[in-house]
This record gives sequence, structure tokens and C-alpha cells, in this order.
Amino acid sequence: MPLKKGVIVNFSNPHPYVFWLSIGGPIIFKSLSIHILATVLFIAGFYLLLVGSKVIVALIVEKSKFFINSKYYFSIVQFLGIARLFLD
Repeated sequence: MPLKKGVIVNFSNPHPYVFWLSIGGPIIFKSLSIHILATVLFIAGFYLLLVGSKVIVALIVEKSKFFINSKYYFSIVQFLGIARLFLD
């Protein structure tokens, strides 16, 4: 289930498309002139890290639900909100 959540978030996020149009595309074209393996490794590494990081975030959120619903979390958020009022 976390993998599915990570894939959905990835496809609905515009940042990868902006990346491929502005940075990733030129890197791909340059790596093609070097070696095809460089291109394959770049694309594989990019998607492994991008989707993998989103899966890890989804897992962390899933495992921390008990803390987010606790009174300790609510107290921390209140304290930080008050501190923000005085420190800005």
C-alpha cells in the first residue's frame, strides 16, 4: 500500500515534469553521447530515489499516527505556536 501511495503522489506532482523539461532532459541528451549505461543509471537512480523517498515518507506517516493523535503532539504544536508569536 505505501508503494501505491508513493506512485500516486509522484504522478500528481508537477515537480518531476518541470525537472525533466529543464534539467533532466539536457542531462539525458548529454549522457547519451557518453554511454547508454550512464543514461540508464541516471534514470533508474532518479526514479529509485524519487519514488523511494515518497514511500519512506508514507511509511513514517503511517507509523506515526499514534503520536500525531496524542496529547503530547497537541501540546508541542501549541507551544510552538505560542513561541512563534513571541519570536516573530
